[in-house]
Amino acid sequence: MKFLKYILSTLLLCFLAISTNAQDLLESEQPETVEHALYGWSSALVGDWAMVGAPQKDIGNYQSAGSVLFYQKTNNEWNIVLEASPLGLTDFANFGASVSFGYDDALIGATGDHEGGIHSGAIYAYEYNDTTWIQTQKLKASDTKAGSRFGVSVDIHGSIAVVGASQATGTEIKSGAAYLFEKVDGSWQQTYKLMAEDGSSHDSFGHSVVMVTESIIAIGAYNADGATERTGVVYIFEKEGEEWIQNAKLFDVAGASSDLFGYSVTASQVYVQKSSSLQYFGGFLYIGAPGTINENGKTGSVYLYQKTSEDSWELNEELIEASSEHNDHFGISVAANDFGGFYVGASRSSQSTVSKTGTVYQYSIWPFFEETPDSEANIISITESGEFDNFGYQVAADELTLLVSSPHADVDDATNSGSVYFFDYRFVSNEETPGEEIIEYRLEQNYPNPFNPTTTINYQVKDAGMVRLTVFNLLGQAVQVLVNEQQTSGTYTATFNASSLASGFYFYTLEVNDFTSTKKMMLIK
Repeated sequence: MKFLKYILSTLLLCFLAISTNAQDLLESEQPETVEHALYGWSSALVGDWAMVGAPQKDIGNYQSAGSVLFYQKTNNEWNIVLEASPLGLTDFANFGASVSFGYDDALIGATGDHEGGIHSGAIYAYEYNDTTWIQTQKLKASDTKAGSRFGVSVDIHGSIAVVGASQATGTEIKSGAAYLFEKVDGSWQQTYKLMAEDGSSHDSFGHSVVMVTESIIAIGAYNADGATERTGVVYIFEKEGEEWIQNAKLFDVAGASSDLFGYSVTASQVYVQKSSSLQYFGGFLYIGAPGTINENGKTGSVYLYQKTSEDSWELNEELIEASSEHNDHFGISVAANDFGGFYVGASRSSQSTVSKTGTVYQYSIWPFFEETPDSEANIISITESGEFDNFGYQVAADELTLLVSSPHADVDDATNSGSVYFFDYRFVSNEETPGEEIIEYRLEQNYPNPFNPTTTINYQVKDAGMVRLTVFNLLGQAVQVLVNEQQTSGTYTATFNASSLASGFYFYTLEVNDFTSTKKMMLIK
C-alpha cells in the first residue's frame, strides 16, 4: 500500500472568495482523556491515514513520555487503530513532538530523548506492512548532544527526510541545525547536516522544516536576524551534485523584532499554463509569522514566496487577515491541499462569545493570472471551544480532509488533554439567482471531486464569445475538449466522462474572450 503526498501551488497567487466552500465535521474517535497530554500538539494527514501526537501524555510510570495515535478513515469516519509509544521511553521524552508521513513511512520526533544526552532528541521510524504500522528504527544525529532538541520538526519527501534540531550546535553553539536522512535498502541513513551560513546562538534554526522537492528544502529560524535583530528568517537549501548549498535567505525587509517569521512553513508545487499546455514551473512557500504587527495590533501574518524561472524566490504577497485582532497568532500554523485550499491557524482568535478559542482561516489559491485578488476567508471554528483551547495550533490537509488540533482543550474536565477535529473538504457549486445579470466570468470547481467516472463542471460567461473548455493531463496534453463553440452571456454546465482515462490528477481550463482560468480535479477508479 503506497501513500504519496502530492502538493499543488500557483505561479501567480489569486485569492478567491470561498463563501460557497463547505467543511463538514466528520465523525472521529477521541482517545481517553489524560490531563496535560497536549493531544494534537502535532499532526499529519495523507489519504486515509492520520497521526496525532500527544507528547506530554504520561505512559505508565513515566511522566510526559508521550504517544502518537494512528487514525484510519473507514466509511467516512476516522477511527483510532494504533497508539504508538515505543519501549524505552523515559520521563519527558516527549514522543510525538513532531510527525510526518511519507510513502509507507512515518517519522515521529521525541525531542526529550535522553540517549546521548538529556533532551538530545530522537526520531522513531515506522513502516506500514500492509496490515499495521511497525517501528523499524530509532534515529539520532551523528553529533548528538544534550539539549539539541533533535526531532522538533520533521518532513518526508519520497525517500528523503529532513529533521530539525533547533538547539543543536550549528554555525554557533545552540544556533540550530537540520539533518538529512535517506532511506536506502529499507534503512534510514544520515547523509548531511545543514546549518545557516550566518547563524547565531538561539536562532532556533530548524524549528520548522519543509521539503519543497527532493532537492529543495526550506528551514525556519524564527529568532534569527533578518532586517533587524530577531525578526525571523527562512533559509533555502538546494542540492547541487552531492552537496547542499544555501542559496536564499528570506525575511521581511520591514520586519520587527519578535515577528516570529518562519515559525511555521509549508510548500506546494506549481503548474503554469503556457499556450495550450500545462507545464511544471517551480514552487510556492507559505511562511507564518504569528507575531507581526499590523493595523489591529500584533495580529500575525503569512508570507507567500514564489520561485521564479530564474531560480530566485520573490515575495508575492503578505497575507494579513482583516478580521484578526491583537495576539490572535494568525500564522502559527499553515497547510495547503491539492485542490487549492490554503489554511492558516490563528490559535488565539475569538469567533464566539468565548474569547481566545482559536480559528482556522481557509483561502483559495487557484492559479493563473487573476488581476484583482480577493482575500476573503472562510472561517472554521468550533462552537464548544473554550478559552485558550488553541484551536488551529496545528493544521494538516490533503485533497479530501482538513485536520485541526486544539492541544490545550479541556475534555471531560481533564485540563489541557487536547482534542482534534476532522473536516470533509469540498466545493459546492454556486447557483445564479434567476434573472440576475452575469457580472463576471467564473469557472467552478467540478463536483463531485474526486469522481469516477463522470463529473460536472459549471461555469459562467459574462460577454458573448468563443468558449473553449479543455481537460489536460499532468503532462500538459489535451485529453478532451468539452466545449468549443460560440456562447452568449449565461451560466452553463459541462459533463466530463473519464471512463477511458487512468486514475490521477487532471486540469481543466476555461478560455473565453480575454478570460482564462484553470482548476484541478482527481479521478479515482
